Amino acid sequence: MRKLNRREFIHFSSIHAALLTGAWHIQWLGKALAQPLSGQWVYLNGLYSDPNSFKILRRQGPVAPVDETHAAYLSFFTESGFEGKINVPFLPHSVLKHPDPKKPFSVIAIPRRAQIAGEIDLAERRVTQLFYPAPGGSFYGHGEIIPYKNQNFFAVSEVGDDSALGVITIRSLKDFTIVHTLKSHGHSPHQILLTANKGRILICNSGSKLATAQGEYVGNRFPSSLCLVDINSGTLIRKWDCPTNNEKGFFDGFAHGFTLPSGEAVLATKPQEEESNDSGNIYLLNKKRELTKLSLPEPLQKRTKGQFLSVAYHEPSHQVFISMPLGHFTVIFSSQNWKYLTHIDFNKSNGISFSADGKQVYISNGLGQLIKAPVSAPQRFQVINESGKGGSEAHLDRVWMPPLKS
Repeated sequence: MRKLNRREFIHFSSIHAALLTGAWHIQWLGKALAQPLSGQWVYLNGLYSDPNSFKILRRQGPVAPVDETHAAYLSFFTESGFEGKINVPFLPHSVLKHPDPKKPFSVIAIPRRAQIAGEIDLAERRVTQLFYPAPGGSFYGHGEIIPYKNQNFFAVSEVGDDSALGVITIRSLKDFTIVHTLKSHGHSPHQILLTANKGRILICNSGSKLATAQGEYVGNRFPSSLCLVDINSGTLIRKWDCPTNNEKGFFDGFAHGFTLPSGEAVLATKPQEEESNDSGNIYLLNKKRELTKLSLPEPLQKRTKGQFLSVAYHEPSHQVFISMPLGHFTVIFSSQNWKYLTHIDFNKSNGISFSADGKQVYISNGLGQLIKAPVSAPQRFQVINESGKGGSEAHLDRVWMPPLKS
């Protein structure tokens, strides 16, 4: 092959550079087009129409009643103030974004102790698909989008009605059929926590007593555990038993948590005797993989009752917010030294989320109210929504999506 002369070399180099530049521009344009040109956070939570219907809606059969007396809704709003409410045949406990770019307005809503869940299109204001638990079981509150065999799937916590032994079903995101089932390695799995190792999940096995359709707790009290599980093999990598409540000797139950960028995890527990005056606790799974209890100041400790519920991490300020509905407060800790910072007095606090700029915190409550407060001065909150006589089920989740039309 002959060598190129200087003129030919310059000409060839120019063409090569142009092709590379063009390819780079095409690659950049492709990436740009793959990103939404504009969008917003949409905040969602489940509502029930009347407090008397709460137990019915949480512990229903195949389809919840949807009449005016016992109605369930998925409520949503944006920071611009737009609000919507969609009637759904189950009471959503948690909500997450559908990852399919062809479904930009779709979310997946999961109930707790119920036998129906669904995909909902917020733009069309309707349920687009319903799906059901494994035979003989119930959904138990939470799901996540996880990688399984190099693809994205939907994982959801489920519990058997007879044994309370838990499973995590891995489902197709197209039609929610079950493609694989993982043992939760415990009883009554509730929240699934993602970890820095994408092939592993933390499972909060709450260990609850079973609940009948009438809302009565029956049978034995099962132990609670936190389990680190390999997604592909189902192998239990490590297990932490939930500590006992030292005052009465009852076990706490791991229910909710949040994994931080540091690799640490904050865990909120509930008392096993849910109808007693016992209270849950807040635990830190530290970098050494040890469980330690976070301390509250004595005046706040005296107010604790029932479960600690939502756990939310505000990364800009390194603060962790944890709500306690029956204690009527949300407590805030520093994630730098794990010391108590302050708390927000708000009746029946439950769901927690943050504004797009990170300057505001939103908190929902069991009365259907919603407040907004500066993260820098959380006691200076304002009530921005009154839902009437109903209430909010649990969490205030947020998803990113294109602008909604009112």
